[in-house]
Amino acid sequence: MFRPTRLALAAVLPVAACGTATTNPTPTEIARLRIVNLVTGQGPIDVQVDAADRRPTNLAYATVAPSTRGDYYLITVGTRRLRVFAPGGTTALFDTTFTAENLQAWTFAWTGVAGATDARRPGFIPLADTLAALPGELVRLRVVHAASAVGALDVFMAPITQPLPATPTIENITFRQGGVAGMPSGNTRVCVTSRGTPPGANNVNCLVNRTTELLSTGSYQSFFLRDPDPGQSGVGVLVTTER
Repeated sequence: MFRPTRLALAAVLPVAACGTATTNPTPTEIARLRIVNLVTGQGPIDVQVDAADRRPTNLAYATVAPSTRGDYYLITVGTRRLRVFAPGGTTALFDTTFTAENLQAWTFAWTGVAGATDARRPGFIPLADTLAALPGELVRLRVVHAASAVGALDVFMAPITQPLPATPTIENITFRQGGVAGMPSGNTRVCVTSRGTPPGANNVNCLVNRTTELLSTGSYQSFFLRDPDPGQSGVGVLVTTER
């Protein structure tokens, strides 16, 4: 069971002025925000919403803020300005406006390649995080393609007690797209291959071959596929937990 989710390039949607991080916003703290830094060659970044203090600051590549499991910055409704800077810098690397939405949690993934002017140019993928429990889905797993150096990908998932399926659980996700799958609670094996390629014997064709932690009913976890670290090959992965 999966629901493909087409993700927009640099279509910065809801956010607002950042406050402190929390998992329990009050009625006046309408929405929530997290930032993921996945721009290859960029290094750390600062993020500023409107004229508020920068938060996060010095966010390293392949990390998320807030970093605490299931945590978000509090944000409010309205039209806001979002900017990305080099740490301590005064010239924005990215500058846009957006409108906040009510009662929504968002992960904004900063993706692309530093200095690129083509489809890989740096920009945000806005990801709506569904934090409420979903009927019929004990564990919710999301895969986001942020690896600029590889083409379309297929994703195969199965409980570790079962073999990987013959057909992809999520298929044909391209750069800055993603998909979602509902899985049983427990440990799930996640194999990512090039489009049209099965996992193969002993999962030899898996560009990513990971097993989740033991996930309980109602968990929500994301796999951000990214470019590899310098000197390495294949596809890197950043795992975040939304619920």
